[in-house]
Amino acid sequence: MFRAEVGTALSIGGEQYRVCAHPASPSLPHAQEGRQSTVWRLEGPGGRSVALKVFKPAFRQPSLVEQADQLKRFSSLPGLAACSRLVISPLHEEELLRSWPDLAYAVLMPWMEGFTWTEALTRGLLPGPQEALALARSLLRSLVGLEERRAAHCDLSGPNLVVAPGWEAALVDLEQMFFPGAESPALAPSSSPGYGRPSSSAWGAEADRLPGAVLAAEILCLWEEGMREGAWGESFFGPEEVGRDCQRFRSLSSFLEENWGGELAGLFRQAWSAPEDAKRPPFSQWLLALPEGESSPSPSSSSSSPPPSSSSSSPPTVTSLSSLSLPPAWELARRAEELMRQGDEAGARELLEALAFREQASSSPPTVAPGKGSPPGAPSTFSFPAGPEPTAVLSPPTVAAPGEPAPSAPTVSSSGQEPPATISPSPPTAALGKESPSPAPRSSRRRYVLLACLAAVVLLGASLSLFFVLRPRPCSLVWKYQTEGPASSSPAVSGGTVFCGSWNRCIYALDAATGGLQWKYKTAGAVRSSPAVSGGTVFCGSDDGCIYALDAASGGLRWKHETEGMILSSPAVSGGTVFCGSDNGCIYALDAASGGLRWKFQTAGPVRSSPAVSGGTVFCGSDYGCIYAIRL
Repeated sequence: MFRAEVGTALSIGGEQYRVCAHPASPSLPHAQEGRQSTVWRLEGPGGRSVALKVFKPAFRQPSLVEQADQLKRFSSLPGLAACSRLVISPLHEEELLRSWPDLAYAVLMPWMEGFTWTEALTRGLLPGPQEALALARSLLRSLVGLEERRAAHCDLSGPNLVVAPGWEAALVDLEQMFFPGAESPALAPSSSPGYGRPSSSAWGAEADRLPGAVLAAEILCLWEEGMREGAWGESFFGPEEVGRDCQRFRSLSSFLEENWGGELAGLFRQAWSAPEDAKRPPFSQWLLALPEGESSPSPSSSSSSPPPSSSSSSPPTVTSLSSLSLPPAWELARRAEELMRQGDEAGARELLEALAFREQASSSPPTVAPGKGSPPGAPSTFSFPAGPEPTAVLSPPTVAAPGEPAPSAPTVSSSGQEPPATISPSPPTAALGKESPSPAPRSSRRRYVLLACLAAVVLLGASLSLFFVLRPRPCSLVWKYQTEGPASSSPAVSGGTVFCGSWNRCIYALDAATGGLQWKYKTAGAVRSSPAVSGGTVFCGSDDGCIYALDAASGGLRWKHETEGMILSSPAVSGGTVFCGSDNGCIYALDAASGGLRWKFQTAGPVRSSPAVSGGTVFCGSDYGCIYAIRL
């Protein structure tokens, strides 16, 4: 597969492009791998961002060139800017493909700013009622435009809906679109789990009607906390629930009727229960059934939250603090460390407050000041949930509340005693855009200090690619080792050596006593899998899709086994066999000595769970909600 570094220059169509850095790790390129392709972010002429979609070998089809010409006529429709594309053909880009052969039939198209609907569900980026109405209207306008041209997306799902700025909908992954004259795909697309009926074909002019109805209903309903909590996971419905009379269907249809009226609820029920796509209501009926302008839902039940009074273009208010209102945790931690090194204690303190406040909020939903998307009577301040007192409080070095002396070194105080330094529990109003809350009680104050310390120690280590070792008591740093990317892999320790992976594509072996580098091995992708050590061999996966076996003493490659998806699962070793999952949906069993395939088991979704082996059975989970037990 195509692998490039940050700043790699590419000449495409007579224009110059460069590979962009990943915002969470500037030393790594900005790329995201999927089942069929990897999408790279490039900077083009004038500084504009474009997407380069590089297909895996099985999906590099010459027919993509003709398809691109056909798709251009849809690019003027709302939400379909990705239909404007250029395919890298050997006829026109021979010189480029001699240097980068894996770019054959790659697609260059506009970069879509925003986040996917799946990310909205999983990261707490959901809209309020008014924003939900704007997003649903934008999605339905796109789908009406397609239906009027006898066309369909054919893979409508959360990952393929981008929520763009202003709560506008943008559709991506258009290679399997249906339209008059389109060539039938070699493998007919199947419905995405949670949005279509399992194993049903999804290619035809009316193929979007069921998944589109589910998406629109999700958008209109999941602004309410009770509905969000009832979601299956990355979609509101589980893979086996779509089209069936289940509790989630009854809940969603009732909520639609109570808050948006009987007409929309009736359309959803008709789309859900119809035996075939042609009998499901067209999207024009959905669009006309939406409230006019910026109208709000009219709940008939006191349990439902009333709408906000804001403009639909505003960002969400009822949302997790891990949303776009704050920079990523790694960035806050990095900035705080830099400020502390420069002696700017006030600035570091503010950033640590933001980070600790955000981590606290992400563990339990906060309540917010009344405003856009907030029900009447909501508390006027962020409130910390009640919980047990911490048994020990580690106060952060050189960070003190105003008027208090900063301690010279971290100290630990027993439960019930104030630590020598504290941090005010008020979140930084400039970052959050909210009014300052009143001071939290002492128990919340202590918990806040603990979170700030975790931000300064644990999060700095995980986010800034530092390996930390702390002695039990007294707490003191033994060593740290700097890598060139986030170190989210969990270390394995064997024979006095620490083995760990990093997003800079390397697997490291460090001396457990000193942190000295014994060896490192560079793969072709970020290493987020955690190593397993057995019989003098280190087993680890990589985002390049390979499972590696390395000599524990020297770091030499013994073997590698290539799959067709990223490896985020961590290997388990038992009885001379290595077990590991892959994003291609398979659980693999490999010979530990040779890497030969003993068997693989296909699941319904990406396997990022790490296998466990007991009693002659392998246990492993899948991203689509199933836990599997496989007899050896």
